[in-house]
Amino acid sequence: MQLNLFCYETLPGRLFLSMEINGDVNALNSAVTKVSVMIEGVSWDTDQPMTLQDDPKVATVVMEIPSELIRRFLRSTDMLVFEIGLQQPYVPIQASTYLAASRKNLLFAANNCARADYDLTGQRIPRQ
Repeated sequence: MQLNLFCYETLPGRLFLSMEINGDVNALNSAVTKVSVMIEGVSWDTDQPMTLQDDPKVATVVMEIPSELIRRFLRSTDMLVFEIGLQQPYVPIQASTYLAASRKNLLFAANNCARADYDLTGQRIPRQ
C-alpha cells in the first residue's frame, strides 16, 4: 500500500488523496463497501469511491479532500488514516501516516500542482 497526495491541473484548487493496492480494480470494486479518510477530529467517507487501474498489478482508490478542509489539512494535520472497508471474507485495509515533517512538501504540492497559492500557514492566496 502507498498513500499519495496529488491534484489535476484541470481542477485548480482541489487536492486528492489516494491509496495504491496490489490487485485488480474490478475485484476491488466488487469488494469495497466504504472508503474513509480521518484526520484529527474530522473524517469524510463515501460508498462510491473513484478507483483506477494504474497498471496490471496495482489499483488505486481516490478520495478528494473537501475544499473546506484543505487549509486545515495543509496547515495543521499530523495524523492521517485512510481506510477501505471491504465485504467479508476480506478485512478492511488501513494505512496511516504522520504529516508534520512534510509540511513544506504539502505546500509545494498545493502551490505547484493545484495552481492555487497557499502561504506557510495554509491560507489560500487568490491569484490575480
